[in-house]
Amino acid sequence: MLNGGGNNNQSNKNKFNNTQSIYQKEGEIDEIRESLKEQIEYEYFEENCPEDIAGIETIVGFMADMLSSTSTKISGIVQSREALKSYIDRVDSCTLREFLQAMKGKDMSEVKNVNAYWRSSFINFLRAQELLKLQI
Repeated sequence: MLNGGGNNNQSNKNKFNNTQSIYQKEGEIDEIRESLKEQIEYEYFEENCPEDIAGIETIVGFMADMLSSTSTKISGIVQSREALKSYIDRVDSCTLREFLQAMKGKDMSEVKNVNAYWRSSFINFLRAQELLKLQI
């Protein structure tokens, strides 16, 4: 009976530790989201483009997810956080406006996972922008 009680206590400790790590990760993601909002001048969108706030929130959310995960699948290929961070660190309000403009009118009726599609489209957009800058 004592062994059973000991295992139960260990099980409860593991449950607490798992719950605690989830809350720590949520706090970390909140901090990353706030930092990203500063980086992209979120207030600009609130004041000048309120119709784009839902899209901006989505982008900020998946950028935060990519920065808090060790890796993310982009266009079916696993990418490290470090590889994606180099692109995300250069995102600003102009980049987001251009991306949202590029996404307007896209036919997504065949898209099964809209979040994965947007995430991949965004990183591919950033990569294409980088290549254009290198050609100039």
